[in-house]
Amino acid sequence: MTPRSSPPMYFPVAPFALADVVTCATLVDIAYDQYTQWYNQGYPPKGKFVWTTPNNGFKYSAPLFWTNTWLGRTYDEPFGFVAVNANSDAFLVFRGTMSDADEYQDAKVDQTPYQIVPGYGQVHLGFHEIYQGLQAQIYAAIAALDRLTPFKRFFFTAHSLGAGLSSLAVPHVLTHTSVKPGPNLRVLHYNLASPRVGDPQYAYMMNNNGVPTYRIVNTEDLVPDAPTAILASYLYKHAGIPVDFPTTTRSLIRPIRKGRSRRARSALPGIPACVWLWTDG
Repeated sequence: MTPRSSPPMYFPVAPFALADVVTCATLVDIAYDQYTQWYNQGYPPKGKFVWTTPNNGFKYSAPLFWTNTWLGRTYDEPFGFVAVNANSDAFLVFRGTMSDADEYQDAKVDQTPYQIVPGYGQVHLGFHEIYQGLQAQIYAAIAALDRLTPFKRFFFTAHSLGAGLSSLAVPHVLTHTSVKPGPNLRVLHYNLASPRVGDPQYAYMMNNNGVPTYRIVNTEDLVPDAPTAILASYLYKHAGIPVDFPTTTRSLIRPIRKGRSRRARSALPGIPACVWLWTDG
């Protein structure tokens, strides 16, 4: 018996572009490699971390560090970067959960007011705490690269926990930097395996701020279902347009942090192993 072929995938209309998803996913992979380099160097503070960037035609900012205290030890943990290519496309990029401290932040599912820009309702406490430690660095990195090469397009992109950060970054960057959607600058948000980030008011504001959000979602992944839509007294709601795909191939394991990282090849045509199914175990 000949197995049935899968139906063709749905892709949103423009400005969604699969080529942009591939670029974003590749940059997210570089953010994970940035963490791996930091881990392999023995968790150095940001002033002593030596990040070797790939020679791929991008200019990179300094790493974006979150300073946190975990089990009585304060340390700096890199979460991503800002990069710009030869076409003046700029990208704010975050990785997902890698450390025990990251997992602790994931579990802080209480909500707190989004304090950076008014009107955005309530958001995930753990993500908000991390982002507050990154926002000044993000502002400086965007300003420095924009002075060198005025942006023609600007992308927010991230995976898993990082997608929570990229979602929180959108209203902040629009309000406090030179990045403004308009005829001379297209601004887009591609997040990969994003958890829910905020309440219905937050989702409403995200869906009406002039920046399209596309949520690339592996239907076999549990992360996009967390936190649950109703959690005790809190309501959570996804923002953006979902772009769903099933995973049909075996996971590729890359033990970066205690074997906790699991990567799965994507069913999206043309996308490398940079869009992941994130599992435990």
